[in-house]
Amino acid sequence: MKVGLIGLGIIGSRVAANLAEAGSLHTVYNRTLAKGEAFRAGREVHLSETIQELVRECEVIVTVLSDDDAVQDVYGGLSSVAVEGKTFVEMSTIAPSTSAGIAA
Repeated sequence: MKVGLIGLGIIGSRVAANLAEAGSLHTVYNRTLAKGEAFRAGREVHLSETIQELVRECEVIVTVLSDDDAVQDVYGGLSSVAVEGKTFVEMSTIAPSTSAGIAA
């Protein structure tokens, strides 16, 4: 199973590091490419150039983002990607209403 993680901030980078150490992380994406490249250094992890690419490649997608707007931007950009059969794990700091909205 391929696991991808979106968001390499303070919390996301730690979650990603733990997944990578366990051999469970396949792909990461961060809007700041330099942060993604720094995370990938010394790890066998693919750095995706787009969120859509990560979602296409992975069966499980973990999002660890800073706020509601960032989450809505990510999930709003997935309309062109087939998501059926994929598992999304939302770990961002967001309002319950945002969580309910993206689940619909």
